[in-house]
Amino acid sequence: MDKIINIDEWADFFSKFNKINSSRATHLREFDEMGAQTLEHGLPLGGLDLQLKGEGSPIVEIILGGQKPGQKHLTHSVSNATQVAVKFDDSGREEILEIENEQGTKVLLSFESMAEIEGS
Repeated sequence: MDKIINIDEWADFFSKFNKINSSRATHLREFDEMGAQTLEHGLPLGGLDLQLKGEGSPIVEIILGGQKPGQKHLTHSVSNATQVAVKFDDSGREEILEIENEQGTKVLLSFESMAEIEGS
């Protein structure tokens, strides 16, 4: 990863990240002691939400898919988040967002390239 985001900056980072990357096609994967799992492929980014209070906090919610009735959507929560890191592509645009929790599980949100989208 190119940059680790300080926990005090998560809310501002997510706000900017949401504005810049809204509606980009995504690929969501989770890596834990059982191995790698693809959770989703191709849904547009709806946004990231941060909950700093309550059981399991901090909680990062990844919201994907359409907002209208009947459109496919997915919300994936990462409880007890401990680290957020980002990798940039050659043009400086976010390419991968990595969220890790206290159990060591990593969730990777990556963005599909235009070539991947056109090949679908």
